[in-house]
Amino acid sequence: MARKRHFFQKILALLAGAALLAGPLGAAAAEEAPEEAPALAIYTTGGMAGRTWRQDPLTGQTVEQGWQNAAAALAAERAAGTQTLVLDSGDAVGAGPLQDGGAAVAAALRSMGCDALVPGLNEFRLGPEAREDFFAALTGAEGAGTPVRVLSGSYLDADSQEPVEEAFAVFQLELEGAPLRVAVLGLGPLDAADHLPDGWAEGVRFAHGDNEENSPIWEWTHYWQPRVEAEHCDLVVVVYGAGSGAADFAAGTAGIDLVVGGGEARAETLRNAAGESVTLVSGGGAELTRTVITRDGDGGAKVGESTLLSLADYEPDDSLDRLLAPLREEAAAGAAETVGVLTGDWAGQGDPLCV
Repeated sequence: MARKRHFFQKILALLAGAALLAGPLGAAAAEEAPEEAPALAIYTTGGMAGRTWRQDPLTGQTVEQGWQNAAAALAAERAAGTQTLVLDSGDAVGAGPLQDGGAAVAAALRSMGCDALVPGLNEFRLGPEAREDFFAALTGAEGAGTPVRVLSGSYLDADSQEPVEEAFAVFQLELEGAPLRVAVLGLGPLDAADHLPDGWAEGVRFAHGDNEENSPIWEWTHYWQPRVEAEHCDLVVVVYGAGSGAADFAAGTAGIDLVVGGGEARAETLRNAAGESVTLVSGGGAELTRTVITRDGDGGAKVGESTLLSLADYEPDDSLDRLLAPLREEAAAGAAETVGVLTGDWAGQGDPLCV
C-alpha cells in the first residue's frame, strides 16, 4: 500500500506542476491545425510503447513519433475548434528493460486529455502491483490534468467474472447544438494469461467462462452487446486492443459503428456480419486517427471520414517535455546504474559469468 501511495503522489505532483506551465499543452502546434476543422471527431492512439521522451534514456537515440508528438497533434486539432473524444487502444507503456511502472505515460495521458485507455498486453506485463498503480494514477480524480477512464470488458475478477475496472462508458457530448451519447467498450487480449509469468494473472480472467472458444466475437455478441444497447446511445465504439484480429472482429459482429484496433495503422470501411458498413481504425504506434462524426438527414449521428495523421508531421510538445522532466531525470539515473559486471573469456566458448 505504501508503494501505491508513493507512485500516485509522484504523478499528482507532476500534474500539479503542469498548471504552472505557460499556455495550453501543445499550443505551439496550433498553426498546423486543419483548415476546415470538424465540429466533433474521435481520435485514437495505440501501440505507443512508452515513447514519452525526446531521447531514449537508455540508448540516447532520438525517440520518433512519441507521446509528445501526439500531444502536439491533439492540441492543433483542439485549437481549430474541434471537440474531441480521445481513446487509446493499449500497449501504451513500454516493455523494455528500463521501467518506471508507467508513471511517465500516466502523466502524459492525463495532461494531453485522453478520455479512456483500454489495457493491452503491455499494461499487464507491468506486473500486478505496478498495473494497479498505473490504473490508479490514470483514474484518480485528484490533481491537475484530466482523469483517464480504464475500460475493459475482458479484465475480469476470477470469482465473480465481473469487470475489475469499468467495462464500458457512455460519454455525453454535443453535436450541432444537440446532445450526443457515445458508448465505448474496451476489449483487450483474451489470451493475455498465456503471455504472462506464472502468478501475474492470479485472481483474474480475460474471458467469461461460457466463452468456450475464447472468442472476442462471442464476448460482444453474447455478453456486452445487449448491455451496451440498453444504454440507447447514438454511436457505439468498441476498442479491440488485442494487436491483430480487429478486422475479423469487425466483420464478425454487428451493432458497432466504429472499431478501434491495436494492430498496424489503418483507416478503412468494412462490411459487418449484418452486411452493414463499419469503420475500422488503428494508430499503429505511428499515427493519430481522426474519425469525423456528423449528423444524417434525420438528425441522427453517423461516422464520417476517417484519416490517419502522421505523428512525424508534428514537432514534439514543449510543455509535455517540461512536465516530464523530473521523470526523465529519474529514468536517466536508472539507465546509468551499474547492475552487474561481465567477466570471463570472451574469445572462448561458453557463457561469461555475471558477478
